[in-house]
Amino acid sequence: EMKAEIQLVQRSTEDGSVQAIGNPVSIMPPTIPENVLPYNQGRWASDVVWSSCGRYVVAAARLVNCMAVFRLEEEEDETKKLQLLRHVPTRGVTPRCLTM
Repeated sequence: EMKAEIQLVQRSTEDGSVQAIGNPVSIMPPTIPENVLPYNQGRWASDVVWSSCGRYVVAAARLVNCMAVFRLEEEEDETKKLQLLRHVPTRGVTPRCLTM
């Protein structure tokens, strides 16, 4: 929440342990308004939801009033990563909960 990043993880079917996949990805837009920088440099995430097909994820960034839309992609070596597709303004203030 306070880093405004998404970390893909994979759970072991054998022992239930969780392991990070790749590096975290930021949900923040390239430009952050100056008035929110004093508050954790504008980073304040609220919610993350996956599409029913499992290929897309949307994350809300509260202080910048936007959502980041990602697609889950598989590399040639079968590792997975999130590819940022776009940032979408929420047209509201401090988005909290998302649903699809």
